[in-house]
Amino acid sequence: MFRDRPTLASELLRGPLHVALPDFDGLSAGELTGVVPTEYRADAVVTLTEHASTVLAVVIEVQLRVSDSPGAGEAEAVLAILDARGIEVPDHIRDEITNYQDYDRLDAWIMTLVGRLTL
Repeated sequence: MFRDRPTLASELLRGPLHVALPDFDGLSAGELTGVVPTEYRADAVVTLTEHASTVLAVVIEVQLRVSDSPGAGEAEAVLAILDARGIEVPDHIRDEITNYQDYDRLDAWIMTLVGRLTL
C-alpha cells in the first residue's frame, strides 16, 4: 500500500497522528536492503526529500500475524522506539516491558515516546 502510495505516510502523520513534518518536496518508497546488519528490514520505507536531500524517512512495518500474547505489539513498539533513539535497555527491563500487562499504559508510553521524537 505504501509502496504504491507513499503520500499515505505523510497524510497519516499529519492527519490523525498530528505530527509536524519538515518541509519536503518529494516522496519515494523503497526498502532497507542496504542496511547493515541485514537482518533489520522493513516492509517499506518512505523518504521525504527536499531539493534531492532526504529530510525524513518513515519505516513502515506491517504486523501480519496475531500474537498469542495481548499487548505484545505495544511492548515491541516501545522497545523499537527506544532502540531507534539509541537508548540501551538492559535485559531485565526489556523482559519487564515485554511482560507488562497494562496495555493502556503501554499505549501511553508509545505516544509519549513518539511525541518526543524530533523531526
